[in-house]
Amino acid sequence: MVRTRLEMPFLMTLGMAFSALCAGVAAIVLPLTLLGFGSVSLGDSEAAPGLEWLAAVTLQALVAGLLGAIAYGYRAEKVWARPLAPLFWLISVTYTAATAVVSADERADMIMASIQCLVFLAAALWYFYRKPAVVAYYQAIERREPSVPVTPAGVGV
Repeated sequence: MVRTRLEMPFLMTLGMAFSALCAGVAAIVLPLTLLGFGSVSLGDSEAAPGLEWLAAVTLQALVAGLLGAIAYGYRAEKVWARPLAPLFWLISVTYTAATAVVSADERADMIMASIQCLVFLAAALWYFYRKPAVVAYYQAIERREPSVPVTPAGVGV
């Protein structure tokens, strides 16, 4: 059975492309850094070997995986991808707020970043759950996807 692709809302298309780009760059850079290629630093040009750097930015690797899931889920028209963009902004709010709490040097900047991330989180929640075109897009996907897994004929009972 061939299914036709739905027309994805424009901002979702941009988000899919940006997510794929960021996840792709991270998929190249993170392993190369782990292998010792390139020079990396933590904070104010404090030199860090590959393994220490990777340990310090584990969250970046997880976020890169989330961005990859966003890109795949949007491209494959999966319902489960809908909450991933708000999740990205929720993680960003959590990270910036936690950094503001533990780092006196960066407190003012991280408070501003937290506020900005909260604004983007609110915008993402509105976009994915209230914007009529996006709601209609996901309703069309839900109508197309079976809610119960279909067992092929002749397989188990």
